[in-house]
Amino acid sequence: MEKKISIGIIAGENGQEVLESIVDAGEVEVLGVLDRDAGSAFIKVARKNKIFATTSPESFSNKLKNLLVVDFSNGWYHGSYPLLGKQVKLAGDETAQLIFSCTKDRKKLLRTQAALQRISEVIVSTFDSPRILNLIIYIASRLMKVETCSLRLIGTNRRLNMAASYGLSKKYLQKGDLKVGESIAGWVVKNKKPYMSSNLKEDPLYDFSRFAKKEGIVSMLCVPLVVKEKAIGALSIYTASLKTFAPNEVRLFSTFANQVAIIVENARLFKEVEESYVGLLEALSVVVETRDLYTAKHSRDVKKYALAIAEKMGVSSEEKEAIAYASLLHDLGKIGIEEKILDKPEKLTAEEFEKISKHSKIGADIVSHIKVLRHLSPLILHLHERYDGKGYPDGLKGSKIPRGSRILMVADAFSAMTSDRPYRKALPTFTALSELKKNKGTQFDPGVVDFFVSTIEKS
Repeated sequence: MEKKISIGIIAGENGQEVLESIVDAGEVEVLGVLDRDAGSAFIKVARKNKIFATTSPESFSNKLKNLLVVDFSNGWYHGSYPLLGKQVKLAGDETAQLIFSCTKDRKKLLRTQAALQRISEVIVSTFDSPRILNLIIYIASRLMKVETCSLRLIGTNRRLNMAASYGLSKKYLQKGDLKVGESIAGWVVKNKKPYMSSNLKEDPLYDFSRFAKKEGIVSMLCVPLVVKEKAIGALSIYTASLKTFAPNEVRLFSTFANQVAIIVENARLFKEVEESYVGLLEALSVVVETRDLYTAKHSRDVKKYALAIAEKMGVSSEEKEAIAYASLLHDLGKIGIEEKILDKPEKLTAEEFEKISKHSKIGADIVSHIKVLRHLSPLILHLHERYDGKGYPDGLKGSKIPRGSRILMVADAFSAMTSDRPYRKALPTFTALSELKKNKGTQFDPGVVDFFVSTIEKS
């Protein structure tokens, strides 16, 4: 384990803020503090954290002999104890200010962590690209205390597209995409280095001086978004007056950009996984349709109807997503049913019905063995339960049937009734709705039927 640096702190302007930051970080060990007021907030913070605290320069000097001491005071102790400076290694004003500056930067970064964590939660809960990117640039503007910020990402066209902006007008945004290497943002991405321009109007690297003048932006700091040594975009901030960004500001913004790059890349990966997930479901539903010619497009119709009901009922986005995916796979278990039963135009025998009634259990069992689909298993398993408890496979009744299954049950029945089947032609819409109404409270959840009927009748 790396040895901690041990220091002392003499109270004064900024001293308490530095002490609190060092204590929170745990990277530097404070062995003692000195203040002339025994009841000061500075002394209280030290004692709360079990740090030696005193108002005696002599005691302080003896305790911290030969150690580095950061002095934020105006040297009040010199008269009472001039030897202090000889017994400890006093850091000068310049060092003290540098430490305070680093502390402020660290605090800024710590304040952004909660917001960045929120962005990560957004990615996990639902991929919403505009929301994520707008959060990022808003946080960047607050972090760097500017009113204008932009984020460009390399798109599929291999150009830097404006992904999000804060404080920029529509006219400025119309300047379009950039090639990698073009203008300041393009240079930053190509070279994977930050670039600061104190005066955009006179900077030969900046290709849009006329836009800057109309927009009222004068200075710019642009940093690359780099993931695994690959630049994926650039993050820029602008000021309305001449400004030379200090090294610590460039460092702070670059550190923030590194975190942003990881978030953006994770969002992209999440989207790819989500698209693969949906593709897998579509592929599985197609497999089912090739086994049962009469259910062609049936799964997608069930999805459409089920989502209409879910929307009307105000279910959460997570539950809607599960219902959508389960609707694509609700007949997956037919893979295990003989084709002669699936295609039989006559009424099924008791033995054949028993076989086909197992398809929901077969489907639920299949998805339960696929990690990303496992949560859909109960919805598929209980699709053929009845509201009065006379369904299968477990005879669940009323609210004990998962809500998603109750919604899918109505959507599935309506789609089946309004489609051609081996044993009959499709029923008219009004007839199918009448059947749903007639069987609500027995086969179907009355509330789900009412929501669906009102939706269909309005459309």
